[in-house]
Amino acid sequence: MKQHFLYSSHYWFSQYFQYNFYCTYLFSLYNNRWGVTRAPDTIVDELKTMLYLGLMNNPGQEADFEEVTEKQTKAALPLFVRDPRINRKALRTLKSMHEEWAGVPLVEETAYGLRVYRNHSNLLMHVDRHDTHVISSILHVDHSSDAEPWPLVIEDFQGNTNEVVLESGDMLFYESSKCLHGRPR
Repeated sequence: MKQHFLYSSHYWFSQYFQYNFYCTYLFSLYNNRWGVTRAPDTIVDELKTMLYLGLMNNPGQEADFEEVTEKQTKAALPLFVRDPRINRKALRTLKSMHEEWAGVPLVEETAYGLRVYRNHSNLLMHVDRHDTHVISSILHVDHSSDAEPWPLVIEDFQGNTNEVVLESGDMLFYESSKCLHGRPR
């Protein structure tokens, strides 16, 4: 079965740094406000272990996910693997990379866990909640060997639509409450 395994994390900035973020935001009007880098191998390896152990334990489907997917069969909804301990570790480990990309200090908000997208999954174009999703990332943990590329579609601040194909260990930073994004195909 073709599958893509993703890890999502979101960071929020404290009120003290709102002015600095506003200045950064003004700068961001002149660039795309998304970018791709490599995640540290150590955290990618831990997430892969979490993923494969979680898959062996019959993970459930993600609750409240249907709002950003088209009507589809239950078999196409993503599975969800969660380990709060590793989620917290990933937030701490990746925080400095998010701060460097954003240009401001950040406060960890949420690390969801691993979504396992299966055949015929999709994710409608959307923006995330602005109160909790300021600087976000998607870490592509792994995919099955028979999986075809499944691009993330993201609209930058100039209105250009970009298709980004992530490989295992790639991490996409983006302003998820401002950049329209999804996997509509």
